[in-house]
Amino acid sequence: MPLRRRAREWLEATHGPLFELHRHYTRQLFESELITSPDDLRRVVITCLAAIASIGFIVPKLYYKKYEFLSLGPNADLYRRAIYADQLFFIVMTILGIAALATFRWDSLFPSRQDYLILRALPLKLSHIYFAKLTTLCALVVLVIALLNVPCAVSFASVISGAHDLAPSWLETFAEFAAAFCAGVFVLFVLALLQTVLMNVLPLRWYARASASVQSLLLVAVLCAIPWAVDLPNAVHWVDWRPAWSGYAPPLWYLALYEKLIGKASRGDSVLALRGIEAMIAAIAATILVSVLFHRRYAKRIFESEVKLRGSRIHLVERVAEFIARDPRESAILLFALRSLERLKQHRMIRLVYAGVGCALLIESGIGLILSGAMNRGPIQRGAALDAAFALPLLLFFFLYTGLRYAFRIPVDLRANWLFRLTSQDANVERERALRLIYFGFALLPAIITTLPFLLLVLIPWKAVYGVCFAALIALIIIERELSNTDTIPLTCSYLPGKRNILHTGIIYWLTVFGLTTILTAFEAIGAANPVRAALAIGFLAVILFRAQKREPSSELPELRFDDMPEPAVATLGLARE
Repeated sequence: MPLRRRAREWLEATHGPLFELHRHYTRQLFESELITSPDDLRRVVITCLAAIASIGFIVPKLYYKKYEFLSLGPNADLYRRAIYADQLFFIVMTILGIAALATFRWDSLFPSRQDYLILRALPLKLSHIYFAKLTTLCALVVLVIALLNVPCAVSFASVISGAHDLAPSWLETFAEFAAAFCAGVFVLFVLALLQTVLMNVLPLRWYARASASVQSLLLVAVLCAIPWAVDLPNAVHWVDWRPAWSGYAPPLWYLALYEKLIGKASRGDSVLALRGIEAMIAAIAATILVSVLFHRRYAKRIFESEVKLRGSRIHLVERVAEFIARDPRESAILLFALRSLERLKQHRMIRLVYAGVGCALLIESGIGLILSGAMNRGPIQRGAALDAAFALPLLLFFFLYTGLRYAFRIPVDLRANWLFRLTSQDANVERERALRLIYFGFALLPAIITTLPFLLLVLIPWKAVYGVCFAALIALIIIERELSNTDTIPLTCSYLPGKRNILHTGIIYWLTVFGLTTILTAFEAIGAANPVRAALAIGFLAVILFRAQKREPSSELPELRFDDMPEPAVATLGLARE
C-alpha cells in the first residue's frame, strides 16, 4: 500500500514541461463531454484497456477444437494453411482496429487551435507542443497493439503447438506479435502522414471539410471491411495465393513477415516481408520528416487563423427544409437540428458509426445473396433468400434512424436549451413535424434510395416495389411511435449517460434487429405471394399508420422537457401523491 501511494504521489507531482505536456495530452485523449468526473474517466480508461487485453483469453476457446481436430489428421499442409489463415485474420483485425482508433481520434493526431492558444503562452517550444501530441497518441496506439496482440499471440501459440506445429511456441509468439505490431504501426503513421499532407497542402478554408470527409470515408470503410475480415479464418484454400496485386496488399506483406520470422517463407514471400518492413520505416520517416519541416507552418496556420466555413454544405437541404416548414418555430427547430448535426464532430461520429455498421451489414447481405446462387434461375421468388432481400431496406433504416435518435439526445449548447425553453415550451406539434421530416430525409429516404436498385436487380419489379413500400410503411410507423413517446426538442435537453446497462441495451438492439429482419420479413414474404396479398398487406399497414398519426389537440399536449432527470433512489410506482 505505501508503494502504491508513493507511485500516485509521484504521478501527481510536476516533472517538467515535457512530462506535463504528455500527461495533459493523455488525459485529453480520453476526455468527453459525457464524462465529467475524474473517477469516471479513470474507470472508462481501465475498462477499455482491460476489455482489449481480455480478447486474447477468448482465443483458446475459439480455436482449441479446430486445431485439436486438425492435429489428429495426417494432412500437415492443411494444418499449416489453417494457421496462415488465422494469422492473416489477426493481422487484418489489428490493422482495422488501429485504423478505427486513429480515425476516431482523427483530430487528436496533432495539436488543435485551442491547444496552441492555451499552451503557446507558456514557456514551451512549438516543436514540444507539436511532437508531444503526436508521440502521446503513438504511445497509446502502441499500448493498444501490445494489449491486443500479446495475449492473443501467447494463447494462439499454445493452441497450435503439437505434431504439426510450424515453429517452437516462443518463436510463434514472437512472430505473430511482430507481424501484427508492424502492421499496426504502419497504418498509424500512414494515417498521420495523410493528415499532415492534407493540412499543409490544402488551403485552410478547404482543410476542415476535406479532413471531415476523409475521416467519414475511412470510418465507413473500416466498418464495411469487418464482415469480410471475420471470414478470413476460412480462407485456407487461397491463403497461399500470391496474385499480382499482392505486392500492393499490406496484410499480405505482414503475413509474409510472419512466415519469414518462423523460417517458412518462400522467395516471393521474403520479398513481400521486406516490402512490409520498408513500408513501415518509410511511413515513420516520412511522417517525422514532414512534421519537422512543416510544424512551424502548421502552428502558424492553426494559431493565427480561424477556419470559417463559407456557407453550409447542406445549403440546398436547408432551403428545402425552410420551404417545407409550415411555421417559424418548426423552421427554427428543423434548421437548428440540421446545422448542429452537420457542424458538431461528436454527433457526426455517432451517426457515422451507426451508418457504417448498417452499410457493412447491407453489403455483406447483398454479396451473400449473389454468391449463394439464389439467382441462378432468375429473380428470387421464395425462401430464405427472399426474406433476406426484403430485410435490406429495414436493416439500413434501423441503423440510420438509431444513429439520429442517439445523436438527438446529446445536447449542443446551454444557450440553445434556454432559447427553446423561452420560446417553444408548447411547440409539440412543430417539434413532431420537424422530427418527422428529419427522420424521413436522413433515415428513410437514404435507405430506400440505396436498396431499391438492388431489389429491382434480384426481385421481380412488382415485388421490389412492394418490398420498398412495406419497409417504408414500417419505418413510418416506427417514427410515429418514437414521436409519441418523446417530449424533447433534438439536441437541447440535458443528458445523463449510463442510465441503462450496456448489456441490456445490446439485448434490446439485438431483439429489435431480429424482429425487423426475421418476423416482419416473414410476414412481408407472405404478402409477396401474389399482388392481391401484397395490396392487402400494404393496406393493413397504411391503416395502422393512419391511426398512429392521430394526435391530441395541441392545447392538451404537455410542455416539452428540457432537463434529463436522474432515476429516483426509491421507485414510488406512481403512488407519490397517495
